[in-house]
Amino acid sequence: MTSKDQQLTFAKAFGVMPSRQSAKDPYTAQFPTDKAFIDSADGAQGPVNAPKMDSVLSDFDTGLQAARHD
Repeated sequence: MTSKDQQLTFAKAFGVMPSRQSAKDPYTAQFPTDKAFIDSADGAQGPVNAPKMDSVLSDFDTGLQAARHD
């Protein structure tokens, strides 16, 4: 699932952007209207890892599950 070719296959099948830099140019060639999105990925950052965030995320996940079953 992480090779360039696999990610491009998934992009075509499911509409997801590839995470590999090596897939950027072939992806934008196939999906030119997504160029702005793939270009903005350079400024992306991972999730915030604040102290005690695990308990907050756990409570959030529990709340989502409860809301889903209402």
